[in-house]
Amino acid sequence: MPHGHCFLWQPGLIWLHVTSDSLIALAYYSIPLTLLYFVKKRKGLAVNGLIVGFGAFIVACGTTHLISVWDLWHGTYRLEGLIKAITAGLSVATAIACVRLIPAANKIPTATEMERMNSALQSEIDARKETEKKLEALLETRRAAGEAKLSMFVEAVAEGILLVSEDGTIHMANRRMEEMFGYAREDMLGQQLGMLIPERYRARHAVHRQGYFAAPSVRAMGAGRDLTGRRKDGSEFPVEIGLSFVETDEGKLALGLVSDITERKRVESEFARINSELVRSNTELGQFAYVASHDLQEPLRMVTGYLQLLEKRYKGQIDQEGTEFIHYAVEGAVRMKRLIEDLLALSRAGTQKASFGPVDSRILFEAACSNLSVAIRESGAEVTCGSLPMIIADTGLLTQVFQNLIGNAIKFRRKDTIPRINLTAELAKDPSDKDAWLFSIRDNGIGIEARHLERIFGIFERLHSSDQYEGSGVGLAITQRIVERHGGRVWVESKMGEGSTFFFLIPAKPAMQNSNRASAAKS
Repeated sequence: MPHGHCFLWQPGLIWLHVTSDSLIALAYYSIPLTLLYFVKKRKGLAVNGLIVGFGAFIVACGTTHLISVWDLWHGTYRLEGLIKAITAGLSVATAIACVRLIPAANKIPTATEMERMNSALQSEIDARKETEKKLEALLETRRAAGEAKLSMFVEAVAEGILLVSEDGTIHMANRRMEEMFGYAREDMLGQQLGMLIPERYRARHAVHRQGYFAAPSVRAMGAGRDLTGRRKDGSEFPVEIGLSFVETDEGKLALGLVSDITERKRVESEFARINSELVRSNTELGQFAYVASHDLQEPLRMVTGYLQLLEKRYKGQIDQEGTEFIHYAVEGAVRMKRLIEDLLALSRAGTQKASFGPVDSRILFEAACSNLSVAIRESGAEVTCGSLPMIIADTGLLTQVFQNLIGNAIKFRRKDTIPRINLTAELAKDPSDKDAWLFSIRDNGIGIEARHLERIFGIFERLHSSDQYEGSGVGLAITQRIVERHGGRVWVESKMGEGSTFFFLIPAKPAMQNSNRASAAKS
């Protein structure tokens, strides 16, 4: 008798299934339309291929629900099995596409690279401020030491210096002005300032000049106007002008500090491009995280559930090969779910809002051991710690660091040895790590070859097959990202067959306070 016939005397139950499956199918079919609209509007996104593949997967999921309605009266279970097999194939393909997206995400500039560019810009600003100070000293030197010393100083300044009267006549120009604009000094003196300005800007500049002389003031380099200079050969380049004024026998003169900012403009443009790319990439990663955490996991659970139901219901009717196929499909879906969860954890480690404050690191250690209590008990591991300090940290994130490192020490243990893991902390001795706590987690596990010590912190880097040790290879990448968000760094020392020691630095609390209490978690 077909499956649907068992509902002949229960019409209410039949229509409950018909209505539910139809609404689910309708909802599933609406999602790809939304995704296709998004892809059409946002052409060129790195994740568009993934979104289209995911849309196809959702359509397949919706079709399984329509088949369920059909089966209530017709019982076409082979067709239903075929549709589910297609859905399983699409889910695996979508999972592979998710993994292939990771290299593109890795190209996003790191916080260290962005910080290096900011440092370069800040150095230039500091240098300009220093030049401005020298210019102020120039005026004092002129009054105190006379024209000879003043001239020497003007020539030594790294920026161009101009003295201009209200009518635009150039009264003074230093060596740097000659270098920037390509004119000899004598060719500039007594001439109109317009010779150094592109013709299309001269009329507007005259208006600004008159306005400045009407109410002269000091405009620091950073508060000056960004303008365009014109060299003798006709080429143009961006300049920044800082302004001041001096009283002379000839009246007020505008004192201009001129700087060629071509390189700075290039750096700013590059910085803006990278920042725009970072914002776009973060947006795409956020969209991916939403898809992975909600829309992708729910259909995956449904596929897994149906496969397990199929295995249970038709046990004894399916041959050994068919049973193995179902087992492999379920196992692959479970691995895919774990991989998605690890990817989300990695994303959150670098993007979720952190709350930093004073915390007793011993409490974090005990929380991590509590979370690992089953693994500690089953392995017989001895996990201990010495005196641990107060630190500035995000409680949840740093607990995950302790948990990842202790969990790895338990996982990668020697079969013939009881795992012994010890956590210690001390003030860092290296002057470059001043005011930071150095934590170390030492184990007696299988150890790591020297050539792999840097590699293990990469995403999805595994030194062993999944048959030997389970996991996706994301844990240490998460650990590194969390430690770096705390302003520290992490590294490892190890010997094969003797164990490993993971070290990481965390900034200390301003008023150093040790817990002065030792604790141990044993099972």
